[in-house]
Amino acid sequence: MKNSQVFPITVEDVKKICHAIVYHQCGELYRFLGAKKEDTIDKIAHSYKEVRSNFENDILITASLDAAYEIISDKRLRDYYDEKMYDDMVQTELEYFQSLNQKNHTLISIIGVLLSPLEVVSLVINTTPSPSSFSSLQILQSFIKKHSAFSLGKILLAQAILPSTLAAIIQPLFMLKDKFTYSFSMIGKLTDEIVSYLLTFTTTFPIECYMQTAHSLSLLEVIKKVVLCQDGVTGKLNFKNLTHTFISSFGMYATSRLLRIGYNKLEAYVQSKSLENPNSTFWRKSLIIKSIYVKSMLLSLFLIPYEAIHSQYSFLYVQRYLGKPTLSLSINPISLAVDLVKTKGYRKLYKSLPFSYVSLLLEEYLISNLSSDP
Repeated sequence: MKNSQVFPITVEDVKKICHAIVYHQCGELYRFLGAKKEDTIDKIAHSYKEVRSNFENDILITASLDAAYEIISDKRLRDYYDEKMYDDMVQTELEYFQSLNQKNHTLISIIGVLLSPLEVVSLVINTTPSPSSFSSLQILQSFIKKHSAFSLGKILLAQAILPSTLAAIIQPLFMLKDKFTYSFSMIGKLTDEIVSYLLTFTTTFPIECYMQTAHSLSLLEVIKKVVLCQDGVTGKLNFKNLTHTFISSFGMYATSRLLRIGYNKLEAYVQSKSLENPNSTFWRKSLIIKSIYVKSMLLSLFLIPYEAIHSQYSFLYVQRYLGKPTLSLSINPISLAVDLVKTKGYRKLYKSLPFSYVSLLLEEYLISNLSSDP
């Protein structure tokens, strides 16, 4: 640490600290460096180097990290920051993240309400037993005939309300995670993905099961008897099957996330090439992949098979509850996909394509227009 204890704080020093916080958008300096106020300088230096290594190709972020570390590594500036600015920065960030959480909660609610009909239709197509010759519309008509308007209303209501409700309940997990991991670190990113998918799984899986049994069971009964495989005699709940299903589902989710990341990297590559070669017709036309219509279609072609395979898990759980012969609930995704193709054919994987495409398109549009700061 720089030893400057004999020199008093000057106006230029204060400006330097404010420059790091405001101009470089570091915010609270310790959090930005992935450290804590009580950490030693050696520990902070280690964290700074680790975080910086993740952004070696990003000039803006590395410059911001350098500016923050320059303040904290200087004992005189650090002492001033700790005494005069730290508490205010913590409070400011707390208010900001509370506002951001409320905004995200509202966004999730809006998306949930608008997308729920399309998502229900896709789930119906993927989980309703039907002859392979049936079209998606025929499957949908068959499902509607078997369910009363009351049952259909309950399904739509659960699909619209449950995501936002669970988001509010699980939000403390994100807050707890932020206390122990840094968002930009590999552990922080992985933890974010696990917690995010935990929210998705605990929302979609009960709804998928409920959708197939809404005419005879309440949502709470579905969670106990179908999702948690409650023993009819002892009343004991079985979490083992659900844990295995979650792990398998997370594997498929991780694969789909890699596909999305790969697509985003492809977009960035095409964008950079079009800037490097402004007169190239090929790269200029290639920019079409940035269109949300093209992006939604290409992603749908890759992701819909994963949705179809994932939805088969809820089908297995429901068949087990009904006492019908079924595959093991601990079956891995690859074996499940092979069985689905053998029994239903490849067409089954894409029968929900029109509805899933519109759902993904609407989701991309809403996120791009509503998630940015006002």
